[in-house]
Amino acid sequence: MPKLQPIQHAFTGGEISPMMSARSDLEVYYTSTKQCRNMVPIVQGPVLANPGTDYWKQVPGTSGRIIGFQLNAATGFVVGISDNGNIYVSDEAVGSLSRELVTNSLFDAGTSGWNVTTGAEGIVVVTDGVLNLDTSIHPLNGWVQVDQLITVSSPGEVHYVKVVPVDGSDTITCQLNVGIAPNGTEYVEETIGADTGVFEFTPTGDFYITLYKPTGEESTKLITEVSSKYVQQASPGVGVSFEHPWTHDLDKIHWAMPPGANAMYLTHPNFPVQRLSYDTDLEVWDFSAVSFVAPPATWTGEKYPRSLCFFGGRLWYGGPDENFYGSVSGSYEDFTIPASDVVASDAVAFTMDKRGEIMWMIGLKNLLIGTTTGEHIVTSESGVIYGGDIAVQQQSAYGSNYCQPIELGNKAAYVTGDGKRLNSIGYEWTAEQWVSDNLLHNSEHLTNGTQINQLLWAQNSYKIIMCRMASGDIVT
Repeated sequence: MPKLQPIQHAFTGGEISPMMSARSDLEVYYTSTKQCRNMVPIVQGPVLANPGTDYWKQVPGTSGRIIGFQLNAATGFVVGISDNGNIYVSDEAVGSLSRELVTNSLFDAGTSGWNVTTGAEGIVVVTDGVLNLDTSIHPLNGWVQVDQLITVSSPGEVHYVKVVPVDGSDTITCQLNVGIAPNGTEYVEETIGADTGVFEFTPTGDFYITLYKPTGEESTKLITEVSSKYVQQASPGVGVSFEHPWTHDLDKIHWAMPPGANAMYLTHPNFPVQRLSYDTDLEVWDFSAVSFVAPPATWTGEKYPRSLCFFGGRLWYGGPDENFYGSVSGSYEDFTIPASDVVASDAVAFTMDKRGEIMWMIGLKNLLIGTTTGEHIVTSESGVIYGGDIAVQQQSAYGSNYCQPIELGNKAAYVTGDGKRLNSIGYEWTAEQWVSDNLLHNSEHLTNGTQINQLLWAQNSYKIIMCRMASGDIVT
C-alpha cells in the first residue's frame, strides 16, 4: 500500500513538548515539530535558519553580561560586564573619565582629606554631606579656605574639576582656585555661584584644589560636591573599561536608560546603584556610583534596590524587600520627600502591604511590579502617582525570579519564580485587569534542568524572544 505523508503547511508552534507527542487532537500539534535546533519559526509559517550572532571581542573573565547602550537612533554601543571586575564599552568609544581623584569628594566623612584654614572666626563645618563655608560672625574680616593636594598619575592629560553648590541665591559666592599651591590660580580661577561649575585644565604635575570664601560677605556658602577626574584615551582594539563593584551574581543586574539622557543606571541588590554615562561634547565615558540627594535610609550595607524603570517622568526603584521609591519628577537622582505639603512632583516612598520581595519593575500602560509572590500595578485616582495619591493592586499570583523583564509592544515578558517558565503579561479590556500567560506551555521541556538568566527582545527582523540559559544555551 502507498505510504501517505500529510503536508505540514506551518511550523508556528515551534518545538513541541514530548509530553504532547500523542495530542493529535490539538490544533497546535499540526503546526509544531518534534525538534527545532538553530532554526526560527516565523509567524508566516515557515522556519528559517537562525540568523546567528556577531563576534564582538574576547575579554578577560569566565562569564558576564552583554547589554546595549543606545545613544540615539543611529548610534549604539556594546557594554560587556565581566566577572573579572571590569565593565567594557565597545571599540568605537573614544575615551573615558578616570576614577575620582578627590578624597572625600562628597563630604560624607566631614572634612577628612581636606586641609582647613580659617581667619577672624570663620567657620568650616559639614552637616549631612554639605560643606558650610561660614564667615557670618565677622563678615568684614572673616575668611575660610579648604584645599586638597591631588596627585597626578598622567601629566599632560586633560583634567576636569566640578563644584556642586546647594541651590540658593546666586549672590552668595565662593572662589574656586586650582594651582600648584594652596589657593594657587595657575589652572583655574572661577567664582562659584548658584550653578554647578565644570572647568577644564591640563596640569603638568600635582595640583591643589581650593575653595576660598574671602572677607566682605555676610553669609555662608554651601557645597555638596567637589570632584576631579581626567580623560583616559581608549585603547585600540580594547575600547574603554572601568572597574565595577559587582563581585557576584552578575545576572541580578538590572539597567535602564532615562528618556533624553546619555546615561544608563544599573542596580544590584547587594551594591550601590551605578551610572554609566557618555558626554557627547567631550566624547568621553564615565562610570561611578550615583550620588543621590536624600537617598532612602534602607539603601545601606548589602541591601540596595534590585530593580528600576522609568515611568511618569520619574525614575522608580524597587527594593529592598517590599519597598519601592520614585524620584522627584524630572530629577532622577533626587529622592527628597518633604515633611509636609506633599505635591505631585515630590519623591515617593511606599511599602506594599503584601509580603513578597520586589523582583522587577516595568512601565507600560501602568507601572507594573513583579514580586516573589505575585504581579501588581501601581495606580492613583488622579492619574498621577505621588505620595498623596497612590495604591497597589495585585493582578496575578505567579511570582517572579530576579531576571529583568522585557517590553513586547503593549505587553511585557517575565520569568517565574522557579526560573523555568516565561510568562507574558498584558492588559485585557474584557477582564479589566492585567493577565499573565505561560509562553512555554507547549514547550516546557526547553528549560528543564536549567533556568532562564536573561531575556532579550530581537524585534528586527522576526520579533524573537531570546532566553539566555544558565547552561549557556539560547532558547528562542
